[in-house]
Amino acid sequence: MHSPSQRPILIAGGGPVGVITALALARQGLPVHVFEVDAKVNDMPRAATTHAATLEMLSGLGMVDEVIERGLVEPLFRIWDRPSQQIVAEFDFGILKDETPYPFAVQCEQHKLAGMALRRLRDYPNVTVEFSARVTTQERLSVGVEITVGSAVISSFSTSVGLALASIYSTETCLERYS
Repeated sequence: MHSPSQRPILIAGGGPVGVITALALARQGLPVHVFEVDAKVNDMPRAATTHAATLEMLSGLGMVDEVIERGLVEPLFRIWDRPSQQIVAEFDFGILKDETPYPFAVQCEQHKLAGMALRRLRDYPNVTVEFSARVTTQERLSVGVEITVGSAVISSFSTSVGLALASIYSTETCLERYS
């Protein structure tokens, strides 16, 4: 058992939200343990659009250049009417040039983003990422959170943050998915 100051922050979910959260925490020197139910990053196409605010956050993590390089930069946002195949609205991100260094959106699939973060996490000895690791239960304790992964019980560090459920699902749905 680790002392409270050495117990890792536990993150259930190894998709882009989970691994980018882990990277942000690891860069601050915090120990992190990520659990992903699947055997690898899910490479099925999902959300791909990354907007200026997220690009600014990724810049702070040293990821933005690779995201821009690997993605498709789009300076316009268009809404199409499918039946008529006509553009019904268009927004030029260029009007944001005085507000952000990224006046555009980047199309970069979630699995690519997660892969970029995972490669960076390998450089941090304070991070463990486990695939095929099913989080089945969580219990809030007075000093943090305790989770069950398979049949092993792992305690989190002493903090109110304890466990991050990094998923597009609600906490309840996320735990159902991991059980």
